[in-house]
Amino acid sequence: MSHCYPLAILLMIPLLSWTSALNAENKEDIPNIPDLSSLETKKGIVYRNCYVFRVEIDGIVIGHDGGMARISLFDLNASIQDYFNFDPVAAMAAYKRDQEAVRKLRKQVLLETEKFKAAEQRKAAQKELESLAVKNWIPAEGTIVKKTTDGIELPLYRIALVPTEEISTLGLKREGPPKRQLHKFNAGNVILRHVGEDQSIGDKWQGYVDPAPYRQPLAPYPKKQNIPVHRAITKR
Repeated sequence: MSHCYPLAILLMIPLLSWTSALNAENKEDIPNIPDLSSLETKKGIVYRNCYVFRVEIDGIVIGHDGGMARISLFDLNASIQDYFNFDPVAAMAAYKRDQEAVRKLRKQVLLETEKFKAAEQRKAAQKELESLAVKNWIPAEGTIVKKTTDGIELPLYRIALVPTEEISTLGLKREGPPKRQLHKFNAGNVILRHVGEDQSIGDKWQGYVDPAPYRQPLAPYPKKQNIPVHRAITKR
């Protein structure tokens, strides 16, 4: 009994044979998927029931029975390295770049920490100086006439509070509010050191001034005015 096959089927037989041969040839080029039910590193650490969460140039991030872990591809066997196309040269270059980035980050953190400590020390010193100024320095004020590299220049006046008396409604004397008086601090202008940075010429400055000059006037020079410099704290 003879069999008759449609022409289309007869034409497909060689094509199917060629496709099967091609697939068989390509399978030899594709590495087998590694068994990740139990993954052991070269250091002897074993991970159970693993799945790959992320592939990196020098390692893989996996999930396993105990949670998650990152494993260096340097620490895995050759078959797994081949499967993930591991390039040790590129991985080492990436590792060096990462280490350099970490080094720079640590240096930056150290610098920022040192800056913070220095700022805190300056704040503590400023607070101590303000406490000293309120107790021992002279309250003063004046109008800024010039800004210099040292600070501000101004004619300075000491502030004195003079006791007063007043008569009550019953005709009795009692202590009244103190009267504010200004006395010239110096014959000429003075320079107050490191204050008034946020003020302008013509603004009034108020604060506390160290009566002892920070720097005495230099010997007189022609066409040069010598002005004493004092430490000061701006009143807050």
